Amino acid sequence: MIMTLFVVGCVGLGFLTGLIADIPVGALDAPILVVLLVLVFGVGLDLGARGDAWQRIRSLGARLLFLPVVSAVGSLVGVALMAAYVWGYPVRQACALGSAFGWYSLSGPFLTHLAGPEVGAVAFLSDVLRELTALVMIPLVARYVGSAEAVALGGATSMDTTLPLLAEATNGEATPLAFAHGVILALVVPVLIPFWFSF
Repeated sequence: MIMTLFVVGCVGLGFLTGLIADIPVGALDAPILVVLLVLVFGVGLDLGARGDAWQRIRSLGARLLFLPVVSAVGSLVGVALMAAYVWGYPVRQACALGSAFGWYSLSGPFLTHLAGPEVGAVAFLSDVLRELTALVMIPLVARYVGSAEAVALGGATSMDTTLPLLAEATNGEATPLAFAHGVILALVVPVLIPFWFSF
């Protein structure tokens, strides 16, 4: 709960600062990337220090592929149902939006190119909201539901942006699974998004 409140507080403080301060759009891209790289490097150090990272990854066996498949199918079924029954949005476009699995830096430009600026903007916003939701929910889900479920919340970001939080929330136990989950989903995204526009 403390971690969740801390994350929400930081996001809220950043939001308010962005509203008040006169910061040009994109001016923080480089500092954010540096901080993210430092965080991911720290997670890598923690994995290396444990000494059994590769053994833990190998011990996952079929779960290494099972979780990304279930995570991807769940995301796509969810957006298809929401598109069909709630938004009145074309199911194919909704599935293309859901196929980014939270990777907003790719989905916005990619879907702008494939389907126009409106769909690109929706893709960017939906993936940013997915990541913010994951940042808030991961500590709670890890504590009260399970570590695999917490990893699935992160989608493709479980290998980078949400990885430090997943490592913290699961005491490092889910770190190998989170990294593998994110890598597998990230490899699928550039293939799956254009697939929905190929028929």
